Amino acid sequence: MKRGIKWLGWACVALAFAVFLFIFTGMVFGWFINDEPSMPEDEPSKQAGVVDGDGNFMEEGKVYPMPTAMAFTAERLAAALASGSSVDVKVSVTVYPVEAADKTVDFSVGWGVAPTNGKNTVTDYVTVTPDSDGSTNATVSCKKAFGNDQIIITATSRDGGCTATCTVTFVGKASGMSITHSSLTAKSNSGRGSYFELGTGKSYNFDVNLTNVFNSVGSKNLSVKLGGSGSLYFGKCWSDDSGAVYSEMAKKEMSELVNTFITSATISGTTLNISTNRTYIENYYSRSSSDDFTTYYYDQYVRYDEYGTSRGQMTSDDYTGKSTYNKTNIDSCYFTVTVTDSVSGLSQTIKLWVVSSVSSLSFSQKTLTF
Repeated sequence: MKRGIKWLGWACVALAFAVFLFIFTGMVFGWFINDEPSMPEDEPSKQAGVVDGDGNFMEEGKVYPMPTAMAFTAERLAAALASGSSVDVKVSVTVYPVEAADKTVDFSVGWGVAPTNGKNTVTDYVTVTPDSDGSTNATVSCKKAFGNDQIIITATSRDGGCTATCTVTFVGKASGMSITHSSLTAKSNSGRGSYFELGTGKSYNFDVNLTNVFNSVGSKNLSVKLGGSGSLYFGKCWSDDSGAVYSEMAKKEMSELVNTFITSATISGTTLNISTNRTYIENYYSRSSSDDFTTYYYDQYVRYDEYGTSRGQMTSDDYTGKSTYNKTNIDSCYFTVTVTDSVSGLSQTIKLWVVSSVSSLSFSQKTLTF
């Protein structure tokens, strides 16, 4: 009997040790570890429909002290309208002093200064609904995009008529961008594709068109960058009555030369202004000098001459090959202007080429006799 009890005791010890060993092994090899990553604590959604004047997200389902300014965003409003709802945020007004006996308030909404939508009822766009009659808590709802207008929420205390206001705006981030010109028609060739031809010594205004689902973009930050594509040969040239000779010919990238031909590209609002120099590639040289018999041109475009530039073909620089290269490749070269909106991350590039403008007119004869 005693031997049986002793054996049973040892059996229990062995079983306990086995269970411990199983659990310990499972912990070492991760048998009991949840492989799913832990979820971060409630982080504000970057698609939040409302931000306060300091850029902080205001989430639905929470109550915030009424800020002096708030903005509804286009992305969330578009999603809300698609599901037949609005974008809502709950705010609370604090009445001072805290020991005031009557803390009831009334909320109202109205248009700001010179609204584009001012002929429409403001509550078609934004409403304020108190939790109950006189409550200091209310739900602000955006029901429709209202462009660059401002809507003013006013809280007024029933005791004393004290007021606090909040300016409501609509942030319409762009979802599409294009660049157009009111009178210039884009040209096209196999090398450049679609491009605009600009005359020398002129200024052009292009329209930067920003769009979204509401056709109301109120938040943008536009910048401009110049560039180019392709390369051509330029060299030192001297000429006299007997012809011209090129030497020291080398390729130059259009991206290096763009500021020579596009003197400025600036943005004002959504207007892109581009100004050109008074010269163009085929007529370009950086400077010149001359003596009694010869004129020297520096960094001159290597121009193809079907009859052969006099003595040019005799240079070791291979005038014929390099001028032929220019003739073949010039239609694939172009300059670029890229407009970028840092708010939406959108960018649009247009291709440009500068050509000679008309500078004067004249008749071959100054007088006519009939």
